[in-house]
Amino acid sequence: MHSSTPLPLVRTYLSIARRKSRFIAVNSLNGISLILAIIGFSTQTLALEIISIAGLATGCVAIAATFASWRREVDDLRVQYLPPLAARDISNLTVPPRLGASGYDILHRGDEPADALLTSARVNQALFRGGTAPVRTAESTFHFRPSPAVAHVLLREFTRKAPVLFNARKVRLTSDPVLDEHSALGPVSVQPTHYFDTLVTNDSLPVRLASHRSRTEVFNGHDLCLPGRTVPACQESACSNHIGASTIALTADDYLVIVEQGYRSNIASGLLMPSGSGSADWKDLDGTQDLREFVSRVATRELQEECGLAPADIAWLRVLGYGRLIARGGLPQFFCLARLSCSFRDIQVTRSERALTECHLPVDVGGDGSRYAAIQSAVTDLRRDGHRLFSSLWWALELLARLPETDVEDAFATAAPPALR
Repeated sequence: MHSSTPLPLVRTYLSIARRKSRFIAVNSLNGISLILAIIGFSTQTLALEIISIAGLATGCVAIAATFASWRREVDDLRVQYLPPLAARDISNLTVPPRLGASGYDILHRGDEPADALLTSARVNQALFRGGTAPVRTAESTFHFRPSPAVAHVLLREFTRKAPVLFNARKVRLTSDPVLDEHSALGPVSVQPTHYFDTLVTNDSLPVRLASHRSRTEVFNGHDLCLPGRTVPACQESACSNHIGASTIALTADDYLVIVEQGYRSNIASGLLMPSGSGSADWKDLDGTQDLREFVSRVATRELQEECGLAPADIAWLRVLGYGRLIARGGLPQFFCLARLSCSFRDIQVTRSERALTECHLPVDVGGDGSRYAAIQSAVTDLRRDGHRLFSSLWWALELLARLPETDVEDAFATAAPPALR
């Protein structure tokens, strides 16, 4: 992940100064005039100099008072964690009619009741078979605007878990992929957002902030992410909803590549992840207006970074499908399948990923049977260790297992078998 701002809490401190920018600007001029008066280059009268000093003092007092008020509000807020969503809570969630018309439904993960996925088999089939969807880009940048105190407390909570965070410029999905009257993919809309906005929206799902003095609730992640027990369409969501991509890669010698996360991983230490997983940077949009091309760029970049691959090592990559991760406040995620032209022994942990990646694990999908049967068997074997599967890997495997057999066989038949290098 590329960085733009390495100090999360600086943003909330600066927001206070920005609110008082006029005080700062005016009183900076007053301060300059005062200095000039002292060194003898001012033509102001004594009365004007006194007014200047008074204005400067008033501005400083106002800024100090604002900071003190903000500090009191921060100290008053108490962080509480809401209970994880139960199976009953997930079952009671509703889907907007616009999404329901395109086949969207909520899939449940039996061993992890809080982990569910809003997805559509019809949309996924269109994506896998090569359906195109225009991407429309908005100029305005998304910013979640709670009070500065709320934003500060939420960010402080996440920096305790991960001391180094980066406010990279991300891509917000502002409309879900849906089907038109001809069962073709319609256009989707995106806009710029930032990583910190996701922390204080999507990732704040389990967080509640309450006032110690008044005993009232100030912020509730459930109400923000899932208002009225609904998974809102992206265009109606108050969350940042930056786009993620998770890819399962199959090597030329027929092994699925699974990543075991390292000890420094913020949310998945020791868990099993897809071959490549990450989020879309704004620059991934450069020069493309097609959804599948854009997703492929993101997935390819993450796969190369996390498996130490060169562009020539990826024979082909297809989009398995799309879904919204309920456990992350409806965060949009695209799932992909890649065929590599290199063997498993060529997979390596790159220097930039050493702190986050423990090792790569091979899962054999070779043999004399059909490709579809081999993949289904591998998925079944992986799920026996379900408690170790991170959410993105579980759902990537789920969508892979749900592919029609003809689609799987056609995908491998239409592309020339990669030669081992």
